[in-house]
Amino acid sequence: MKYFITLGCSWAWGAGVGYVTGMSSDDFKNVVFNKELADKYSFRNLLAERHGYKNINFSIYKSSNKKQFRYARSFFASDRFDEIKSNAEDIIVL
Repeated sequence: MKYFITLGCSWAWGAGVGYVTGMSSDDFKNVVFNKELADKYSFRNLLAERHGYKNINFSIYKSSNKKQFRYARSFFASDRFDEIKSNAEDIIVL
């Protein structure tokens, strides 16, 4: 298995991927933080799918760098990551 691990803010998470040209601001507010759309159409998922990777995502909208570093430190020191690392064909971290 190949893994694409992503950390970041709303852009990496996929905020706004449901926007359609001409959409009203009220309609946009209804889709800007839609998790299903973000998980399907975000650049992180499109890249992972295109290249055959499983996306493990820690990015989240309204997230700070400090919060992302805490996620990274916790994950990369975890038993879960040790298991992934020992079985992974490839790992990319963004």
